[in-house]
Amino acid sequence: MRRRPRTILRLRVAGPGIRPGRIPIPDLLVICGEAQSAVTRQAEAMLGGKSLRTGPARETVRAECTLDLFAIGKGSATMSFAQPESNQTLQQELNDVLQEPLDIQRLSEVAVREVVQSIQEIKKGDIASVAPGVIRSLQGMGALLSNGVTSIEWIMPRAAGRKRTSAVFDRMVYERIVPHPKETEQRKPIQLDGILEMADFKESDLKCSMHMAGGYRATCSFDAARADDVYAALRHLARITGTAVINRTTKRPEDVRLTSVIVLDPFLANADAFFKGLNLEQLARAQGVDRDHNIDSPRDVWPENDDIDAFLADIYSRRA
Repeated sequence: MRRRPRTILRLRVAGPGIRPGRIPIPDLLVICGEAQSAVTRQAEAMLGGKSLRTGPARETVRAECTLDLFAIGKGSATMSFAQPESNQTLQQELNDVLQEPLDIQRLSEVAVREVVQSIQEIKKGDIASVAPGVIRSLQGMGALLSNGVTSIEWIMPRAAGRKRTSAVFDRMVYERIVPHPKETEQRKPIQLDGILEMADFKESDLKCSMHMAGGYRATCSFDAARADDVYAALRHLARITGTAVINRTTKRPEDVRLTSVIVLDPFLANADAFFKGLNLEQLARAQGVDRDHNIDSPRDVWPENDDIDAFLADIYSRRA
């Protein structure tokens, strides 16, 4: 009889949407996909130091860290994974990359252990020590925690020279790694004029896009109470007011939250600037006039050799 594969990882899934020994296929695909991604990224982080050759390491990771799902047990839904059949031709490539020798048959096992330890560290609040790729994979797995799944326990069974190790990935762990909106940044009131080009009226994601002078576009979110106003302003010159976070580098508004929108008369675009006027310095610069002289005295702006009285008489005669 064929020997049962040696288990290096078990994922025990629990929640109201999970029945003993059964798991919905969409959940299974997400769990297996993100678990494999976490192990792969952990292995790449182990082999990806600044002085290491990343090319062969990636091939080694793909060949040696692709886990095989061979059983779904009872209890909750407990999935058992085994390491692949080892490819000894890659052993030399692994030795070239690693600073310390590691048996290629243990690469996937070590990567799994590191992921389990990473979940333990996150639960303690130490996120800085976790590889960014592992965090991204766990973020993807966390999407299931609001879909009938309450926890996913990562278990490394006891084996020769290794004790049993486990870590529970649940809502508390997920909340520590999920990216939050930039609520800590100060929001400022804004007013923007431009063409309201497009809008998405999907209830769960009400957004519109405004095209402003200089080719800059701003994406704005709004609530259902403003939907009719936004629709009426589409493809028109409009003025929106609301709040936004100002990007420190570009000085442009981001994460705009619209509170009002009105359609503007296209002939009144930038009308406020008309009443501000220009000072003498700006007028001189715009017309290329040299302001080195004192304009309060005609003598300072008219050549001394010319007769000013004759010049003025000529002007009056032309007006007649």
